[in-house]
Amino acid sequence: MGMNDLPSDISLNIFSRRDVDSLLDSKLVCEPWCNLVRNPSFAQTHLSRQKLLLSPNACVEIMELGFLLLEKIDDKSDNCKLHYVGCDVDFRNKSYQMKTKTINIPHIKQKSLLDVVVVDSCNGLICSTVPHHQQYDPIHICNPVTREFVYLPRYENKTGSLRVYGMQSGFGYCPSTNEYKVVRIYHKGASCFFQVYRLGNESTHKWSDEKQIPYPLFYNVHRSKGVSVNGEIHRLDGASKIVAFSLKDEEFHYIASPPPLVEAVIHIFKINCVLGNWLCVNRISTTKENDIWLFKKNNEMNGKHNGTWNWNKEFTLQAETRSVIPLAFTNDGKVLFSQGYGLAYYDPKECEGVLVTLGRDDHDRSAGLTVYEATRHVNSFVSLKALGVKSKRRLQYKGK
Repeated sequence: MGMNDLPSDISLNIFSRRDVDSLLDSKLVCEPWCNLVRNPSFAQTHLSRQKLLLSPNACVEIMELGFLLLEKIDDKSDNCKLHYVGCDVDFRNKSYQMKTKTINIPHIKQKSLLDVVVVDSCNGLICSTVPHHQQYDPIHICNPVTREFVYLPRYENKTGSLRVYGMQSGFGYCPSTNEYKVVRIYHKGASCFFQVYRLGNESTHKWSDEKQIPYPLFYNVHRSKGVSVNGEIHRLDGASKIVAFSLKDEEFHYIASPPPLVEAVIHIFKINCVLGNWLCVNRISTTKENDIWLFKKNNEMNGKHNGTWNWNKEFTLQAETRSVIPLAFTNDGKVLFSQGYGLAYYDPKECEGVLVTLGRDDHDRSAGLTVYEATRHVNSFVSLKALGVKSKRRLQYKGK
């Protein structure tokens, strides 16, 4: 019996466990394999397995992580390239290797580190900002694996008497409605407004009507990238309050912050990332202690009070740098971190509160990149066309 003679559910199970590069090669072998990989149901199954590898229950000793890196091309230009960096982490040998590919999209412009150029990633789709009229507008969506891309309508200021400034954006997936949405937020005069675009809403190909954000929501929010998890996009305001945008209801609201520290201790409060399936906050004190908090439902902590969300302090670390970001769990309780320009892990069984640095292959090309920002990314076969988007296709990654 050959592979083509296997029942479809078994073939789906086998192929969904393979990495994206090998699946792209498999598409060239025969038509049945190509059709299997192109099936929208395969894209969802494969994506679910990729995410499972980053969960606390993943039984792996070698973990593959993906990042998007925005690199400045040279000192004479504002243009930046976007790279995908795949990182294979070997916990047994305490090492990791990296491989870099350039994503074939138009150059992204960033004049300085103070400019908020956003490259968001959600389930393999990338949303990047395009500069025009002194704003960074989130209107370019692509999937470098399927090579699909689309440009959304640009922002138009229909009340030209008021200057638009401070545009921010967010991109995420709403599981309850099975929709991908882009939100752009901006100041106009003394007020804040927002618009939403639903991918697949091709009958109108328009952003939603402009709505004003009620004061004081979002009026003191730092210009930074939002963190999307569980159907909401989160940001931190100047008072260390967490502002969330619900992709389902398309409304802003506050969520509770972790309990305060002792008043005498000065601290930095950061919404870093998603760890597992939870919003993660890193609170750094002047004593170089990093408290890692996760926003969990009570039933995920103690099996009671299903549906109630609370902050749970997972552990406290000692770190020499403030740029410590949790990335993923391992099956035996380790947590992988980015630390400065390298990787480290925390193992509560070995040395409580101490990060163990991982060695790397310094011959990799990514070691020399002048990087503006890094964004977690999972390669996937999620198709814009399958979502109902009238997309186009461009050439694939530049170089392997």
